[in-house]
Amino acid sequence: MKSGSLTPISKYEGIGGWLILVLISLLLTTIASIIFVKDIVIDYFQPEVWREITTAGSDFYHPLFVPIIIFEVVINCIFFVIVPIFLLVLMFKKNRLFPKAMIYYLVGSLILQIIDTALVVNTIYTLDAYKDIQPEYTASAYKEIGQSLIYTFIWVPYFQISKRVKATFLKETFDYKPAKKETAVASNPAENLFRTYHNKRVVLIKGKSRKELKKRPFSDY
Repeated sequence: MKSGSLTPISKYEGIGGWLILVLISLLLTTIASIIFVKDIVIDYFQPEVWREITTAGSDFYHPLFVPIIIFEVVINCIFFVIVPIFLLVLMFKKNRLFPKAMIYYLVGSLILQIIDTALVVNTIYTLDAYKDIQPEYTASAYKEIGQSLIYTFIWVPYFQISKRVKATFLKETFDYKPAKKETAVASNPAENLFRTYHNKRVVLIKGKSRKELKKRPFSDY
């Protein structure tokens, strides 16, 4: 390396800043999805409940009820448990695929949420047994979709333009040039000579013991 050249240093590199929120979000999504799948299995796969939702003529029967339940279990297991874990692995390995994979995940999550909400609102919640809670569920579901839209519109551009993302995963460098230290100018030649002598003496004392300094004249160093 040439003398005086600067080595590119990126102060953005590393999992920090806003990426901490992404890390927390992926962890919480995984945990919440595991709990959600557990609740579905416990609630709907009990013999009595399963018989009600699969028997034609029952107040809880709809031909798409069971397919929707299976769809939600599979999607949550794959897309909201396995995929976030995979993304966390890419993140900790600082793999260059992480930003693009995260963008696909955000957009895919939003699309799946819209599909799932449309299916549930237009099938299960049209049954008389759910008529009383249908307005409340619909309002809540649409509110969650709106929040997901905002979330996606914030984080997709972030993964495209963030300097930290580029420095950490794409290995792009952003040069950091330290400020130049100003050297005081001596007012006269005698002071300049004293500064030169003093600086050499300081460096010499750091590298040699005081006894060694006494044995040999200063000019020998």
